[in-house]
Amino acid sequence: MANNNYTDQVYKKSRELFTTQKFEGEWQKFIHEKINVDSLLSATGPSTAYADALDKLRSKINETVKDATKSGSGLDSAEKVLIAAAKPGDPQNKWAERAAALKMLKHFYRHSQRGAQDVWIYSPPKDYTKWIFDEIKGTDTVISAKLQKEEEVYTEGDKKTMGDALQIALACSQKTEKLLAEGKPETVAIVKRWFADGNTSEDQTKTDVATLLSGFKKISNLCNSNTLVFPDDPNDRKSATKYEKLYGSVWPGGEGSFSVIYLAGAFKKAGNSGRLWLCAQTIIHEASHLEVSTEDHQYDTEGLKPGTGFPHSQAIDNADSWGYFCIDLCGYLSQSDRDQVLK
Repeated sequence: MANNNYTDQVYKKSRELFTTQKFEGEWQKFIHEKINVDSLLSATGPSTAYADALDKLRSKINETVKDATKSGSGLDSAEKVLIAAAKPGDPQNKWAERAAALKMLKHFYRHSQRGAQDVWIYSPPKDYTKWIFDEIKGTDTVISAKLQKEEEVYTEGDKKTMGDALQIALACSQKTEKLLAEGKPETVAIVKRWFADGNTSEDQTKTDVATLLSGFKKISNLCNSNTLVFPDDPNDRKSATKYEKLYGSVWPGGEGSFSVIYLAGAFKKAGNSGRLWLCAQTIIHEASHLEVSTEDHQYDTEGLKPGTGFPHSQAIDNADSWGYFCIDLCGYLSQSDRDQVLK
């Protein structure tokens, strides 16, 4: 049974559909020969070698609409183009799935910007409250209305924030590796600040340094991956209150052969307010779940100072502690923010 996550509900379903179903003749050729969708959506994650396929798809849709508007051929909107590409295909009774798969690609991006690590972003229309193959169902009229939705969950500003934050997260994780390997007293002092309680021995701290070093090597690899995906999870948006308080999440244990981190309302709000360090901390926090199997014993709002109620054994296993430790060690955390969190 497929899990209720992006990889199973969007990525794998799309891969299977493009392999097993057929589109209208010209579109079938375009999908498999011009943009090589089978290679783009590989079994091990989206392929950077074929990332330009997504822009080619969007260009084809836009150019078809532009030409139709001039000629009066009828395909004068994006949803009409998608329907024309999907409906004549095979099997005929599953054309809505084919339209959904093309709509998915239309809102899938390899986001690149100078000075930032590239990342894949899936930003569906914000009106969608379900995974796309569950959303685009029903009568022809309903499907057409769904396909018309264009305003995305993530703005261009949000996408830039993701790229900038990922770059900071990668740089901080790599610097953390270096400083932990050197093991200077000032680094060990910051390790103790975030993980040692009153009963933590020097030997335990040495073990913590080794644990952190091993973990941040894995986190750096994740942040530097060319298949990392930041998708929207429509389930998180079912509750506006929950969404606005949520920074990010991951599927427990990961989702398969490539990394997926969901970013939510609080992440976007932090980015819009210029608190990029908090966005980077979120990425490190979530990466530690995936790569080190950390838990959420305690969050920054509850206070992360190790002590009686939050012992060393929990702190060293706590995702927020890993994130704040890294950001603090790399000089991104102000004294006032540190004091607020270490309470």
